[in-house]
Amino acid sequence: VGPLCAMVSTPFELVKLQVQLDAANHSRGSGAGAGAAGKMKMKQNDPSAGGYRRKYSGSAHAARALMNTYGPRVFMLGHGVNTVRECVFNAVFFSTFEHVVHGFRRDLGVSQAAATAIAGGVAGAAGWLANLPLDCVKSGVQGQCLGGGGWNGSVGKVGFVEAGREVMSRGGFGAFFAGATPSLVRSFIVSGSRFTAFTGAMGAFQALREQNTSLAELERDTGANGE
Repeated sequence: VGPLCAMVSTPFELVKLQVQLDAANHSRGSGAGAGAAGKMKMKQNDPSAGGYRRKYSGSAHAARALMNTYGPRVFMLGHGVNTVRECVFNAVFFSTFEHVVHGFRRDLGVSQAAATAIAGGVAGAAGWLANLPLDCVKSGVQGQCLGGGGWNGSVGKVGFVEAGREVMSRGGFGAFFAGATPSLVRSFIVSGSRFTAFTGAMGAFQALREQNTSLAELERDTGANGE
């Protein structure tokens, strides 16, 4: 599941980070490339030119500009670390959910709906907690300056090691978990709601299927009796 998720998500993550950094740099009115990727010793525009000018008007514009400038290979930037990140998240996420939901149902006698919601929230929080260090590194790789720095080779491409060192330099190992509290709270709520909605929808479809099956059997029995 992880490699497949990474194959799909890597291009979207790259475009998202580039747009977010572009907007953050514009709001600061400077040329420093900071934002989620940190200050990776890069510049997106020349500060002497009178402030930062937005490069992208939106995600679609950013995707087209990246494609035209760097070709399709740019959308796989950070694919390696994103694959590891997705594998770690999915392994922790689904294994935690299975253990917690069965524990609540079997040992505590909690209802299926409540157990699903709680287990989904715990699984989401656990997955993100294990995932945060790799997410920081991924943001550093995908958030590097593409126009005047790493990607064109004039300064030096930012890879896994360089991005990890940059995070460490900002505050040691604790920097890998920066913003953990809001991320975990959000993940708990989103994942709990997601599993609740999924199981509720599956239950509704199952009930509808059983109802249709019962009606079909009733019609068949009625027809047989009529003959």
